[in-house]
Amino acid sequence: MMLMLAAMTMQAKEAPPLPPLIAQDDLSEPGRPTTNPGTWVTSDDYPARAMREEREGTTGFRLSYDDSGLPKTCEIVSSSGHADLDTMTCDLTMSRARFQPGKDRAGNPMGGTYSNRIRWSIPAGPPSGYGREGDLESFPRGPVARMALRNIDVAGRYPKAALDARAEGDVGFRLDIDAAGAVKTCTVTLGSGTASLDAATCAILKSEGQFDPALDIEGRPVAGRVNHYFVWRLPSPVAATAGSLPKPAIRTNPFPTEAGSALLEYVIDSAGTVTECAAHTEGFLARGAKGLELRDGCSAIRQLAPYQPPRDAAQNAVDRRYRIGMDIKLEDMSASGLAPK
Repeated sequence: MMLMLAAMTMQAKEAPPLPPLIAQDDLSEPGRPTTNPGTWVTSDDYPARAMREEREGTTGFRLSYDDSGLPKTCEIVSSSGHADLDTMTCDLTMSRARFQPGKDRAGNPMGGTYSNRIRWSIPAGPPSGYGREGDLESFPRGPVARMALRNIDVAGRYPKAALDARAEGDVGFRLDIDAAGAVKTCTVTLGSGTASLDAATCAILKSEGQFDPALDIEGRPVAGRVNHYFVWRLPSPVAATAGSLPKPAIRTNPFPTEAGSALLEYVIDSAGTVTECAAHTEGFLARGAKGLELRDGCSAIRQLAPYQPPRDAAQNAVDRRYRIGMDIKLEDMSASGLAPK
C-alpha cells in the first residue's frame, strides 16, 4: 500500500499543468493603423523655413482615435526642439492617419492610442525654381505643373530689390487651380523673409502658371489645390551674363524601352469604407521608384477614406469595385511607318 501511494504521488507531480482557461465570450482586439505610417509624414512635407535654417530633430507623438478610427487628438510626447516641426507633425498625422478601431470584450468598436516618432532630416531639394511639396487635396490626381513652369528662368525674373540686397529664400504657397488648369488664387503660406521674393512668386504663378488640371475618379477635369514652394537662389555670374548660357545638351529618351502594366483594384462599400485594395505591376512599371509608388497606391486610397458611399441608378448605397489600370505596349514600325513589323 505504501508503494502504491508513492507511485501515485510521483505521477501527480509529473503531470503537465492544465492550460489556462480562455473566456469564450472575449471578443476584444487591439486597434491598428489602416494606412502606412511611413506615408503620414514624408520629406516632401519639410517646412521651407526650417529647411532654409537647416533645423532638424525627432518628434515623438501620441494620437488618440475614436471608435470610427479617426484621430481626435495629437500630443507631443518628446519635442524635436523646434515648434514648427512639432506642429507640422501633429497637423499631418491628424489629417492623414487612419485606424482600424479595436474591439472591447463584447466585440464593440472602441477607440485607442497610437505612438510613434518622426525624424525630421533635411532632404535634398532643387537648387532653384519651382518645387513640389506633399499634396493629397485632389484625388486621384491633383493639378500637375507643366514643364514650362518647372523650367522657368529664375535668373531673368529675380526681383531687383532682392538682387541688390543679395537676398535668397524659399516661398511656400497655396494655389487654387480651375478645371482648365488656370491659377485663380495664390496665397503665400510661408514667407521667405523678403517681401519682393514673396510678391514675385505669386506674380509669376498668376501670369505664367501652367498646369494640367486635377482629375476626379472618372478622369474628368475638376478644380484642385496644390501646396508647393518656390526656391529663389541668386543667379551665378555666368547665368547673369547675356548670351553666355551653354547650348542645351540633347535630352535622354524619356520614354519606356520595354512594356509594362499596372492595375489598382479596390472596393468601397455602402458605408464609404475601403474594404479591399490591391496593386499589381508588371514589366518596367514594377521596378525602381515608379514601381514602389504604384505598389503603394493603396496607401493613398485608404488615407483619404471614408468616402461618399457609391450609389446605384436608384440612389441606393451599394458596394462597388473599382479598377484603375495602365498598359504600355511597344511596337517597332516598318519603314513605311504604317504597320508594325
